[in-house]
Amino acid sequence: MHRRWLPMACLFVATTLLWRLTSPPPPAADPPPPSPRRRPPLPYTYASTLEWLRTANLSEALAGASWRPSLDEFDLDAARHGKWGAWLRDDEPVFAAAKAVNRWLFLEPLFYSGGRGSTAAAPMHLYILHALRPAAAASRTPTLLDAGCGVGFLLQAWLLLAGEGARAVGVDIDSRAVAAARRHLSSAHALAAGVARPRRTRVEVRRGDALAPPPTLLRDGEADAVNVGLAVEGVGALRGLRRVLRVGGRLAAPLCAAAQPADVPAGMCVARFTVMSKGEDGELYPLPSDPGVEVRFIKAMTPETFPPPELELQRKLKRAMAHRLIVS
Repeated sequence: MHRRWLPMACLFVATTLLWRLTSPPPPAADPPPPSPRRRPPLPYTYASTLEWLRTANLSEALAGASWRPSLDEFDLDAARHGKWGAWLRDDEPVFAAAKAVNRWLFLEPLFYSGGRGSTAAAPMHLYILHALRPAAAASRTPTLLDAGCGVGFLLQAWLLLAGEGARAVGVDIDSRAVAAARRHLSSAHALAAGVARPRRTRVEVRRGDALAPPPTLLRDGEADAVNVGLAVEGVGALRGLRRVLRVGGRLAAPLCAAAQPADVPAGMCVARFTVMSKGEDGELYPLPSDPGVEVRFIKAMTPETFPPPELELQRKLKRAMAHRLIVS
């Protein structure tokens, strides 16, 4: 009788083995969720953020960050006594506008991307606002062009400082910075609790050559103020920005010195941060009161030297293909 069941037993064993071999493996256990990043409390206020920064363990809160900013990056009042203090000490409207912007929100992506060089320090941001603010007084729609806007902090601060009808336009060659700026400017946490943008304000950020904004973005003489967020070799490099600036408007830019110290890293320069005004003849002239403060700044990048990721990938592939053709 066992001979009768033997074929059936063999068939059962074979079927079981086949099922085990062809069945998908059991799903892997889900990886543990990443530890949530610690951030200052929301809704944002300047005072609560400073209190959190003074008591938090930033090494733990910024684990994995390539840039861990110091408290001075957020303690704006400290700028009253530093390098820029002589010009900032009594400019309360500038301090009020900057304190109302959630600086942590705007800078946080740079902590992890290593993009410290793509934004100015807090005291310099305050000085830029201080230097350009008079240009807003003569306009019903005070317009700022931030050429090399990075993550967009100055754009938000300008709208608060310039008031009703203000417009802020940002241009940056880095598509990631442009995306971050747009995200931050539209965030519900961008401004302090109880603070809203003034009426009829507008803001836009585009990717492009910061030194040559197209006429479709800004017409000739449409900007009251221009901030140049990258160092240039001379005033001649500012032709495209001079076009959009109105007569009497203000432009602030780091101008690289002719002689550079040996310890300056590639891609940066020692510069004089110069505030200029556009004359009736269309030329740019330093303000008589401009101190020309020395700074170290990242140099201008163009679409040719800093292409979008997809274009860079294409160029790498072309170089690799050319190399293969040559060596083969």
